[in-house]
Amino acid sequence: MRIAMIRILAGVLAAVVVAACGARNPPQITVVNNSTSAVTDIILRGNGFSQIIEKIEPNSSKTVTVVPKGESSVSMEAVTPLKYVTAKDVGYIDRDGGYKVQITITKDGNIETSVHLNLAP
Repeated sequence: MRIAMIRILAGVLAAVVVAACGARNPPQITVVNNSTSAVTDIILRGNGFSQIIEKIEPNSSKTVTVVPKGESSVSMEAVTPLKYVTAKDVGYIDRDGGYKVQITITKDGNIETSVHLNLAP
């Protein structure tokens, strides 16, 4: 009985340690199109990844999951009806996960970004 209790406590302790040490989700990048026209040929790049989003309709968004090789900045290129958009170092992510980057293309074709770290597994 005592051995069974010790095994249960050891299992609970191991689960708590694994959860606390960062078994987090991979980084996610969301591109939001707040313009009045479709945005096409969106390329997201970083250390060890390149992700293509073919098209995002007006007032819509798309989210992709990436797996960088360690620490990475995020860069984006896209085609809008107003101009070709290039944005370097719009956010920071790490392969350990938990990062959520939002890149917003505004009505005038400018870029706004935000980065959040979600510590919950």
